Formats: sequence, C-alpha cells, structure tokens
Amino acid sequence: MLLLFHALIRHAAIKQKNFDPNNATVEEIIEEVTAISPPLLEYLRTASDAEFLERFPIRYGSGGPPDYFHELCQTIWEHDKTFSPEGLEEYLASKDDKRIQDAETTIKFIETRATEIVFSYFRKIHGTNYWNYVGTKDMRVKAYERQQEETPEKQLELEAYLDFIDKKRIIEKPENWNVFKLYFDIPLPNEKGYAKNLKWMDRLNELRRIVAHPHRRAFKTEDLGFLEWIRKAFEEKLLAANSTEAPVPATS
Repeated sequence: MLLLFHALIRHAAIKQKNFDPNNATVEEIIEEVTAISPPLLEYLRTASDAEFLERFPIRYGSGGPPDYFHELCQTIWEHDKTFSPEGLEEYLASKDDKRIQDAETTIKFIETRATEIVFSYFRKIHGTNYWNYVGTKDMRVKAYERQQEETPEKQLELEAYLDFIDKKRIIEKPENWNVFKLYFDIPLPNEKGYAKNLKWMDRLNELRRIVAHPHRRAFKTEDLGFLEWIRKAFEEKLLAANSTEAPVPATS
C-alpha cells in the first residue's frame, strides 16, 4: 500500500501543477490522493472474497509485493490511462491474453516438434528397440516411472514423459549432434555463435514453468519477445531442413 500511496502522490504532482507534495499539508495530500483513487476504493468495496483471492492470491517470495502493487494500480489505470506508474505498462503487457496465449502455443509447438524430430530419428535408426538407445538409464527409468503413474488407458509413449531439458541433453550428445544441429542450432540474438547453440532451449525450459505454474509468475515483456523470436527462428530452421535431405522430416 505504501508503494501505491507513493505512486498516487507522484501522479497528483504531475497532474496538478499547483500541488507540491514536499510542501503540502497532510490534509492536502489526502485530498489529492482521494481524488484519484475512487476506482480502487470501489473495487475493494464491491469485490467478493473469491474475486479478490483470484486477483491477489497468496504469493511467496519477493515477486508478491510488486504484483500486488501493479494489480492495485491497474484498477485505477482502467479508468484513467494517464495513471501509469513505473513498471505498470510492462506488467500489463505481460498479462495480455493474446500474447500469453501465443506464448503458450509456441512453447507447446516447439516441445512437440522437438520430440517428434528426436524420436523419429531414433525409431528410424534403431527400430522397435529405439527406447534402449535414448539418453541415459536414469532418464529412461524416470520416464517409465512417470508413465506407470497413469492408468493404462491414459498412458502415452515413453518419450512424452521425458523432461524438455532431458531432450536437450539427448540432442547435444556428441554422437547425436551432427544429426540434430540441422534443426536446433540457433544462436541467441546478438550473441557470438558457439559450437553448439542451445542456450535458447534452457530459456524455453524456464518459461515452460510459467505455463505449468501460472500462479507463481507471469510472463515478462522480454519473455514474450523471446518466444516470438524463437518461434520464427525455429520455423525457419524447420523449413531449411525440409528443403535439404534431412535425416528425418522437419514437418509432420
């Protein structure tokens, strides 16, 4: 609330040229702040407990207070677009439904295509025994245990239970890299290329956690920008691979 009170005072000082908070009385400050805050007061007065908890869920760690602050600010911003404290614009962009939906679609698309490419290759080379050649024993055991937690009618292929980061480890293994670099060797923007350019997969893995646990963190503006970039870069890789004699098809 202190962050919000400070933002309201700063906004009043910008809007009212004759208002100087440094020399104003307490009564004058309250008067200016009260003139800006009716939308927030109305929301707090009328919101049900369920609506309030949905908008302000319990959050642990340092990310909670800034999110609460921005949500409170948004209730005012929705009625007065000139009220835009530092960080609010970025926060609102991260919540934009369309961009978030596109971001989630991109994550699913890349993980699905990566799985198809990797395991199409293993099936092509090793046939029905392909699973015995995948990754490490620990990876295979972990995937099998996860599969067995599902009822038989809901069980998927074993590769569906591998972590995304495990698929990255499979891709970058020396014996696999010459095959998979055609699809996955993508340097980050403005970064000098390396022998294996897979840092984007590490970042994508971090962003997958937002989709899995949206109550903990929202996408930041730079996250959405990264996902828009990697979707385009990955699709370009697939198209390039499809136009060559790729080891496995780059498109379904």
